Amino acid sequence: MSETLERLLSRLENLEAIEPLVSSMRILSLSTVQFAINRREFLETYQSEYLQIIAQLEALKKEKPRKAFRWKKPDETAPVATGKKLLIVLGSDRGIVGQYNRQLSSMAENWAGENPQGQILSFGTRLISTMRQLLNIPFERGGTLVKGYSPDYERISPMIAEWQQAIDAGDIEAVEVLSFRNTRGSTYRPMVTPWLPLTDTFLRPELQSEIWPLPILEEDPALLMERIRTHMVTLTFYIMLFEAIAAENTSRYARLEEAKENLESLLSELSLEIQIGKRQAVTSQIQEIAVAAGLVK
Repeated sequence: MSETLERLLSRLENLEAIEPLVSSMRILSLSTVQFAINRREFLETYQSEYLQIIAQLEALKKEKPRKAFRWKKPDETAPVATGKKLLIVLGSDRGIVGQYNRQLSSMAENWAGENPQGQILSFGTRLISTMRQLLNIPFERGGTLVKGYSPDYERISPMIAEWQQAIDAGDIEAVEVLSFRNTRGSTYRPMVTPWLPLTDTFLRPELQSEIWPLPILEEDPALLMERIRTHMVTLTFYIMLFEAIAAENTSRYARLEEAKENLESLLSELSLEIQIGKRQAVTSQIQEIAVAAGLVK
């Protein structure tokens, strides 16, 4: 067997070993996309139910006005706006999505230019590596927010409480989230979402029909509103995080699909080259035998 043919066979064997791995990664990426979409849709349904509760509480506040609930003591003064913002960047912990992280890095750099007093906190080990290589702006490294393929709730909840406390204390004026969001259908694009303090973008307490009869509550509706609002802060962050997980794995699936097609093309070309090489080897052997037998001069 010729040296060229041996190299072709070795290369074919290596590619055939890689093919099942690429296929498995494709299936895993696709299943993670569907898992994240399902979780996001569940949380959005859960959120809509909370919005119904908020609408009822708003109606009670209008029906029986009470003293507004305040977390702070009456003698405390309201914090002075500092103009400082915090940008949370949700990136990737896994590979094969280089362009995904580069887009987030570019938008983070633009945000830093527009917010000179702003602070950037990045999550996702691959994103952090990309930002260190490409950017000359300061940012903090937050590590990872995902355990397996789901948000690390035990780590996220205390951080959200800290960010909310920083808002209440006036240390920062707002928290924004840079991540890939679902725009229409299965299309994702990076965008900055204003998050804290929670705005009417997330809280829309309208009902399709009039509430009757109003519920009987022993607690102050304003107090319940504050408690629900605190829960909604966490809920909205999880929705954005699941969207980011779905977007990341959609991008990864697309890259793996391209790799699969390229791999199939290479396997086909190599198989054809090997067939031609084997035929040439057989033809050469026949010619040598014929010459040795004196049949061909």
